[in-house]
Amino acid sequence: NNDTSAIPFDFLWAAHIMIAAVEGGQVVTSYSEGDDIEVMFDDFGRYGKRWDKLKYKKDMLCSSKYSQNGDAYKLYFTNPAPEGHLSYIYPDNSALTLKYNAKKLPYIGVWMNNGHFKGMYNVAPEIASIPYDAPHEAAKRGVKSEILPGDTFEFDILISIDQ
Repeated sequence: NNDTSAIPFDFLWAAHIMIAAVEGGQVVTSYSEGDDIEVMFDDFGRYGKRWDKLKYKKDMLCSSKYSQNGDAYKLYFTNPAPEGHLSYIYPDNSALTLKYNAKKLPYIGVWMNNGHFKGMYNVAPEIASIPYDAPHEAAKRGVKSEILPGDTFEFDILISIDQ
């Protein structure tokens, strides 16, 4: 059947990768300290509660020492990324880097898990078409991504490991 809808399709596309964390590992983005960021969740309230608005500080995206009682939280930058790259840089300066089209995937969220969630020690940087984990949540804040009838949504992501 070749019928297509005449209605735009609201969607969220996100690359939610999980990286093994190490103490002192750092998520690095094209954002600057002082840029706007919001709390999606924070198990221990270190940065606040859902929807609290903060100013970004680099230490927010730095892996702490592992502990089963280590905090777990997710923060979302509220404005589009200036450039399409992010990295997790290890203390020995090795890195996992994603390069992508920031016009297609303009938003970045980062989940830091220092042990509280299921005893895991990981970082999950997320590049996305819209922020806030759901189209309806993004739309409440005036952000939409949609595919128009007959269109497609295509992009490339280059993942590299630098040692």
